[in-house]
Amino acid sequence: MEPKYRQVADELARRLQAGRYAYGSRLPGHSALAREFGVSSITSNRALAELEARHLVQRVERAGTFALPPV
Repeated sequence: MEPKYRQVADELARRLQAGRYAYGSRLPGHSALAREFGVSSITSNRALAELEARHLVQRVERAGTFALPPV
């Protein structure tokens, strides 16, 4: 079974690819994602870091996480 952070990252990646978050739009913060997915904020933060490593989002300190255009 995949780690929880990867499950959350994969679901968010599916949402990004489906266009749920438009290019440049802000994704929910890691606290909101933790509540939505029933995981710790550490897990949701790691999921967002995974999406950044996949070049699907850009994280800006104190501003949020933003959807990047499809490659």
